[in-house]
Amino acid sequence: MVPSQQAIWKTAASFYDILRHRAAHQPDALAYQFFRNDPSDFDTLTYSALLQRVHSLVATLGSTLQRGERVVLSMPSCGEFVATFLACQALGLISVPVPPPSRKRVDERLERILLDSGASAILTLPSLAADITLSDHSQLQGLKIIGIDDSAPAPMTFDAEKVDCRREDVTFLQYTSGSTGDPKGVEITHQNLLHNSSCIAELYALEGENHGVSWLPLFHDMGLIGGMLQPLYCGYPVTIMQPAAFLAKPVRWLQLISDLKATLSVCPNFALELCAERATEETLSTLDLSSLKVLLCGAEPIHNATLARFADVFAGAGFQRSALCPCYGLAEATLIVSGKGPGRDYATQHVNRAAFAVPGETLRAQDPATRVPVVSCGRLSQHSRIVNPDTGQVLPDWTVGEIWVSDDSVARGYWQRPTQTRETFANALAEASDERAYMRTGDLGFLADGQLYVTGRLKDLIIVRGKNVYPQDVERVASSVDDVLAVGVAAAFTATVDATEQLVVVLELSRRGLKAFADPHYATRVVGEINRAVAQECGVIPGALSFVKPMQVRRTSSGKIRRSANRQDWQAGELQSVFDWVNAGSILPDAADAPLLTSREAVEQWLIAHLAERGGMDPRDVALDQPFVTFGLDSVAALELINALQSRLPEDKQIDPTALWDFPTIGAMVAHLAGDESHAATADTAASQAQDTRLDADDEIAKLKALLS
Repeated sequence: MVPSQQAIWKTAASFYDILRHRAAHQPDALAYQFFRNDPSDFDTLTYSALLQRVHSLVATLGSTLQRGERVVLSMPSCGEFVATFLACQALGLISVPVPPPSRKRVDERLERILLDSGASAILTLPSLAADITLSDHSQLQGLKIIGIDDSAPAPMTFDAEKVDCRREDVTFLQYTSGSTGDPKGVEITHQNLLHNSSCIAELYALEGENHGVSWLPLFHDMGLIGGMLQPLYCGYPVTIMQPAAFLAKPVRWLQLISDLKATLSVCPNFALELCAERATEETLSTLDLSSLKVLLCGAEPIHNATLARFADVFAGAGFQRSALCPCYGLAEATLIVSGKGPGRDYATQHVNRAAFAVPGETLRAQDPATRVPVVSCGRLSQHSRIVNPDTGQVLPDWTVGEIWVSDDSVARGYWQRPTQTRETFANALAEASDERAYMRTGDLGFLADGQLYVTGRLKDLIIVRGKNVYPQDVERVASSVDDVLAVGVAAAFTATVDATEQLVVVLELSRRGLKAFADPHYATRVVGEINRAVAQECGVIPGALSFVKPMQVRRTSSGKIRRSANRQDWQAGELQSVFDWVNAGSILPDAADAPLLTSREAVEQWLIAHLAERGGMDPRDVALDQPFVTFGLDSVAALELINALQSRLPEDKQIDPTALWDFPTIGAMVAHLAGDESHAATADTAASQAQDTRLDADDEIAKLKALLS
């Protein structure tokens, strides 16, 4: 008899213990399968096969690594990642999941994580080990880079009793992502993981037969816990695809759900928008989504319009609106804090726009003109509260406050950061009768009819497609690219652009800038420079830029930027803008009957035409050595471009999904497709200049915030 989830929760000390339970009671049951490119091509793992891989790695790694050491896991979504993570648990190692290495790019964020965590080794695939290039920093000397080969046979005997997993031990560090600040490692214990998984299982009624599908990266909390560990906890199989495969063709995700009759999946808001945008009659005719009972949506601001559009578009494919389950969480609470369960429609409230993100304000709106819809993220846990961040008083319903959380899912703190740990995790309510310690989320929300509605951020942190960014960094970088801009006088915020949450920057022109921007060519050149600089420094691309007259960016009497007021002005169309630029959005493949691009010149002209249209530029102003990033391509749009170009090339010309990072200009890409190896030096130079633009699809999705980092 298979143990129930609650029985496992009571007896297991770790997910390694849960795997042993599964292997003992369901040895031949499918645990994981990893989707390649062909609809019928999977790498599969049963519970017994996975346990054998884990024991093989325990024998190998145990000879070189000691309990308590931090080890970085840097590999794509694959069976080796799953086995390595669980082997680290068995050995008492502290895992540090990070994105896999990328050729030709030095990952500065990885080095910051290595230094902060004091990691002694990087565990990766043998084929990727050579792609990890680190600086000569003294603290990185002696770091072991170990290629994981779990194909070696497990020892004939394995003494599981020697495994010493204790619930209170830290099992992994989930690093949060800032823009230029040092990342912080959230200390997740075995207890945190098991408790959060039990909450998820209960909330979404995951007893019984299920099959999950996930494209979220395993180094991110929602992919790791929601996509990889939750299926193991509940005992259902999961099919995992690479994030880049989803971004290149989102319908693959839905097609897998349809083909496998999957019952649950997880995603951020922007994924629903992408799928709805790309849906065609032909696509819809091939899908059957009636099996999908739980579709969790979280990690970034959730828009009622996006949920409604997705439900309407795919209703004809059998999708049930009640399957949409908006949720809320963050790394500091392991994963999930609240969520709407399946079987009923999600709730919405219409609230006062002006009080949307102001602590202490009451949100009931009488005037229809000020009302905006907000989506419920389900019920808060028993010991979570909406609190006045200044006084610690618990606030009544319909009043905006900070979300405070206190339960066994709350992490132990930040790795080696005692001051920040106290500030975030050791807060007391004003009510003396409640002696619990509360974790401050930094997120604002309110309660209505027992439901949580998230409305914004208390701190100056904005989230775009899973990437955490500090607005002051964007403002500094954007306003410094040209002396026609008033340095430091800019307002960065997020707003809905074409139904998705995007970064918007309002910049003030100098008086000289008013004259310069009379020339549209000059203005578009500045737009390109801003896009390139913000992408390189902050890892995101603006969705819109507005250039306004002097003294039009709102500030306080002391000169501080009033971001909320500028956001309201921008949304209301009340800015006195001199020039506006909006990201052109998706690059879609040409019509099916469009002629193939069979010459070098044809490819070059096609790229110029598409990129000029996207950037609002004259094709004559597009330079062959201009980095793609200057056209406003984030990771999603970059893979769209590759996908669209591939559809126009002859069958013998194939493009790797990562080609845009290895050949980051029109000239480099055209030379690559033409087989011009002599152009390699130019391509390397361009790649160096565009270094660390952070267009890595995994890295962006991955904090995905969207999903909750």
